[in-house]
Amino acid sequence: MENNLYEILEVSPKASTEVIEKAYKTLAKKYHPDIYKEDKRYATIMIKKINNAYDILSNEEKRKEYDEQIKLEIQKDIEPKEENLNMENTQSNSSFMDKYIQKYSKRNTNYDKINRAIDEQYKKLTPKISNTVVVLILIGALVALIFVCLSCMDIISNI
Repeated sequence: MENNLYEILEVSPKASTEVIEKAYKTLAKKYHPDIYKEDKRYATIMIKKINNAYDILSNEEKRKEYDEQIKLEIQKDIEPKEENLNMENTQSNSSFMDKYIQKYSKRNTNYDKINRAIDEQYKKLTPKISNTVVVLILIGALVALIFVCLSCMDIISNI
């Protein structure tokens, strides 16, 4: 599943409704288009995803249906690969949810890497004024102010 709802809300599939609600509020505040100054389009997309994820995961019936979908997808992904697993892994009797959490953890690290890469690219694109440039501008303004003051004093002394 491309847009995993648990990944969007940054919670575990075993998270309680309280944890999901807290994560929703935190992310909704973080990505609110009026607050998230970096990229309004990205913030709008994230808010839509966060709202959708919360809508499904906060409703017990919708969440059960969603978890069943996930279980079916995981089962499809895992069944052909189980032949390749070593004896240690085949002897473990994990539930589908445990296998999902293992897969989720791997996906989450990829998700973090992607987010970091996006942040780095965004930082490269945003203009930054270095401290030395700011200092040079301030020194120039100060020198100009001194010349104005000296000119004024020269004019006053001639009067």
